[in-house]
Amino acid sequence: MPSAPNTISTAFWTYIIPMIATRAMRIGLVLFALFASGVVLLYMAGIFASEWGIDALWGMQHFLVMAGVPVGAILLSEIPIRDGITHRTLLYPLLGPVPRMTLVVVRMAVTSAVLAIGAGLLMLLVRLLLKDDPGFIWRELLSVTLGAFAFVAFFGLFHLYGRRGLITGLVVLFLFDIPLGKLPFTLRNVSLSYHMGVIADQQDSMQLPISLGTPPTSILASAVVLLVVAIVFGALVAVGFKRKDLGELC
Repeated sequence: MPSAPNTISTAFWTYIIPMIATRAMRIGLVLFALFASGVVLLYMAGIFASEWGIDALWGMQHFLVMAGVPVGAILLSEIPIRDGITHRTLLYPLLGPVPRMTLVVVRMAVTSAVLAIGAGLLMLLVRLLLKDDPGFIWRELLSVTLGAFAFVAFFGLFHLYGRRGLITGLVVLFLFDIPLGKLPFTLRNVSLSYHMGVIADQQDSMQLPISLGTPPTSILASAVVLLVVAIVFGALVAVGFKRKDLGELC
């Protein structure tokens, strides 16, 4: 029986090589490069020197934390499982020596890491253009990293059990998660985007005509919540994937 490091390595390479070779990933890398290059060129041309340009950069940074990572997770969390079920590409990995649990955990971890790296690079680019205090960047990088792993695991469960995971995920995000995170009540603690905002110091609160006392925030508590969500929902996806019939997966 293969050792644990060998099975993890096999699961990694049987996922990462086809993923890199896909047209969607190549297009995504090209768009990422074009976007980053376009932002740099606009900066060199002095577009961001004006007040509205600086505001645009701050808005881009805020959007990346509060919506960019969650939406990216909805899109990418389809790749580890649902894309393989839809296009019948899971047969070879499932017939290999890698246990199902290891297979799905590695695939979700790689997908989360890809999202976290992409978001982190964009965050660093914006910070460099803003010429802001670099000492604060660790909170934003921590936010997008933990948020990527938590949201990929969370929405991965939607893709595992439903064929409309993309639509369902967008509905949950924009009608429940983000609005709940803006409430000045303890109920906002069930919102993942709220905890990302707390870590990055970018949380929004709904303004009410009367002051009810906003609950205190904690970077450590929000980080723990995102980490626990990533572990718990990742485990639920792994267990659900393991229990599915081979015919349904392939």
